[in-house]
Amino acid sequence: MMESSEIEAFSAWWAERFGEVLPLGYKLRSAFPDRWFRIHSLPESKRYANDDREYDILIERQRVLADEVLGPRAPCLLVTPHYHELGLGTKHELLEFFDWLSARPDGL
Repeated sequence: MMESSEIEAFSAWWAERFGEVLPLGYKLRSAFPDRWFRIHSLPESKRYANDDREYDILIERQRVLADEVLGPRAPCLLVTPHYHELGLGTKHELLEFFDWLSARPDGL
């Protein structure tokens, strides 16, 4: 868990670089198409691992990529949103990123 000073520092860093754009792939891709690219980490460009073997392939390829892009053992912050299903099958509500950032489903 991040300390409040870390959250404040990250929030300032994010706002300086991305303004009010939420850290959601489709939002970033739309707002900054010149900075967007997708990396296919599984054979045949699969998006999700179906079993432990594919998950191991995915993790190993992501480790290699991180080492190449960031440098070996470089510090990195992974931002992940938290969702829950709204019971409509395909609709999800974004719960939060951190205390510093949240979004309503109608704003997504």
